[in-house]
Amino acid sequence: MMARLQDEVERYERTGKPFSLILTDIDYFKTINDNYGHDCGDEVLQVLSKLMKSQIRAMDVLCRWGGEEFLLLLPETDIEKARMLAQCVRKSVLEEHFTYENKQFRLTMTFGVSTYEKGMSIKELIKVADLALYRGKELGRNQVV
Repeated sequence: MMARLQDEVERYERTGKPFSLILTDIDYFKTINDNYGHDCGDEVLQVLSKLMKSQIRAMDVLCRWGGEEFLLLLPETDIEKARMLAQCVRKSVLEEHFTYENKQFRLTMTFGVSTYEKGMSIKELIKVADLALYRGKELGRNQVV
């Protein structure tokens, strides 16, 4: 992902085309692991990966960023379009019925969005998305900020 982010910074420098990031994580994921076990948690991560992958373009990049966090790189995407995509994914997750060993449950996710601005470092770009994500958590989760 870091190499792809650097590629986008370089593309921005050449073309001026915006790109955005979405940093997202699963709300109360620890509860899933505690109630259903880590195998269930692993399955949830896989299902969510497929769900998100089905909603992004071929040029977009999705990666697991750690724990229950995912990072989406959206080339040629401004902040408004990135937020629209995050809202679509948020709603899809909300509507998804998860089943594990005959137990059904639902999940929510919180999303932080950032768009590259000239002169930013990749670290700063990720930090802006991270701060937005945590602002969404403070606002009650299941948010796009």
